[in-house]
This record gives sequence, structure tokens and C-alpha cells, in this order.
Amino acid sequence: MDSLRRAEETALDAKLEKVLQEALTDGPAAPMTMEESIRAGNAAMKQGRENAAKTLLDRITRNELITEEEFAKRLGVSCMWIAGALADGRLFYFLGPDEVKYFAAFYGDTTLDRRALESHQKRHRRGSNLVRNRPTLKC
Repeated sequence: MDSLRRAEETALDAKLEKVLQEALTDGPAAPMTMEESIRAGNAAMKQGRENAAKTLLDRITRNELITEEEFAKRLGVSCMWIAGALADGRLFYFLGPDEVKYFAAFYGDTTLDRRALESHQKRHRRGSNLVRNRPTLKC
């Protein structure tokens, strides 16, 4: 078993070395001008925003993300509970089209330990422009 593993590792090392050697012999890419770099960066950012928006809409369509009202109904909680969980950082939402707040539907899965999810969220909050922790009282 060890000899087979060593042979596989040696073959993988040889493939990696070949790829690296080919990359090095092609030579470095020509440097971009400042204008080209800015255009490329702007295009990449635009593509990233478009991909994020598409993914958000796909998740809404598949009901992976649900409105605040549906979220409260599924969990059997009040708007005050949602506001408190947001304020404590135990819950998050995504800001969707038309400034509608969408929550992760998996919070309603009774097979998951919601306290563990909330604890994890509280420890790993982020300041994304899509993910929010601010209280809301719409429902």
C-alpha cells in the first residue's frame, strides 16, 4: 500500500513540476498600463456584482432565502424576536431586490440546532453590503 501511495505521489509531483516548468518558460506577462488595469478591475468588479445578484435571485427562487414575514411564520417567532436576534448578532439577512430583507430558510429546519447556528453567526459576523445584522420590525 505504501509503495502504491509513493508512486502516486511521485507521479503527481512530476505532473506539478511539468506544469510549473511550462509556466516559467512562457515568460512573464507584459505589464498593464494604469488605464488597462483600472478597466480590467472595473470589469471584474461588475462581473462579480452581477454574479452575486444572480446567485441571490436564484436562492430566492429556490426558496433558500425567504422574506421576513415567511421567516417569522416558519419559525413561529415574533417580529420582536427577529429584531432582538438581529441586534444580538444571532441572525442575519440579505438585502434583496427592492430593499426586501431575505432570511436563510434553513433556520426553520427542525433537525438543526438553532442555538448552535445562532452562536456560530454571532461569532462570525461580517460587514458585507448584502449580509445585515440590523434590527427590523417589518413583519
